[in-house]
Amino acid sequence: MKNTADWIWLLIIIIPIYWIVITSFKTQANYYATNPLQPPGSPTLDNYQLVIENDFIQYFINSAIVTAGTIIPAVVISFMAAFAIVRGFGYSTPTALTISASLAQIGEFSFILAGLGVSLALLPEQGRDLILAGAIISILLNPLLFAALDHVLERREQRRVEVAEITETDTAREPIRPTRLANHIVLVGHGRVGSAISAALRTKGVPLFVIEDNEDAVAALKTTGVETLSGNAADPELIATANLGGARCLLVAIPNAFEGGQVVQQARAINPKLLIVARAHSEAEIEHLKKHGADLVVMGEHEIAKAMLDNIFEPQTDVVER
Repeated sequence: MKNTADWIWLLIIIIPIYWIVITSFKTQANYYATNPLQPPGSPTLDNYQLVIENDFIQYFINSAIVTAGTIIPAVVISFMAAFAIVRGFGYSTPTALTISASLAQIGEFSFILAGLGVSLALLPEQGRDLILAGAIISILLNPLLFAALDHVLERREQRRVEVAEITETDTAREPIRPTRLANHIVLVGHGRVGSAISAALRTKGVPLFVIEDNEDAVAALKTTGVETLSGNAADPELIATANLGGARCLLVAIPNAFEGGQVVQQARAINPKLLIVARAHSEAEIEHLKKHGADLVVMGEHEIAKAMLDNIFEPQTDVVER
């Protein structure tokens, strides 16, 4: 899968370079009369002669200003609109930022719309060129935006962990002792998803170790006899106490995919053969968690669709009859 992604990025990088080279050997009339990616029928060096004879620097600056004026508003507005919509649906800030970054570009569909606009005389040919240049550059810039976002979120999480460590130090946290459980299941997060998991595992008598940052949930779990640790599982000191080397599997049930990615990454480093299952809210989060080492990522929407389809072909007893 990784090799396929590498080939895709290679093509994304090569195609714009190919377009630049073949366009340099076309006349203006030939360029507008053919497909932009089609090789020139009669190559010419007139464009190079024009560059030499005219003020190329000024022409380049003007083109850069116009192109930037196209790219920056499109990327910024797309990012802001996506962020507002995702946050409006109640998802976390890291999730909203990840989805916004993936949409902060001028998509390939713009080529079709631009071509249609030119054919209907609604858009000048220069406008199509501007859209094409903006799309190519914004697509190339997208990986850099993701890299910057990863760096920002990582710094944000590090600061949160540092603050948590300072707080714990100030309150004189007791030394954490590693669990003696073996062949157990480690569960990170005990909210709506985690509590359902732990209840099912307890009924089966499966050894369970839970890491949860909500003090009330931790206290309630301890009353049931479940070995529970309070804190952020992304803290290396906490995750080290779970005996992942001797665990059966790790279930990451927290809703924050970025924090979940840090837990998965640390767990994979401790035990390369450990089965790791995590939860996600979007395709971008699935990719993020798998990249950090998760074996399986479960997305709620996928499971709901599967359950509905299963109910069609295998009707359940609790379906209301009409």
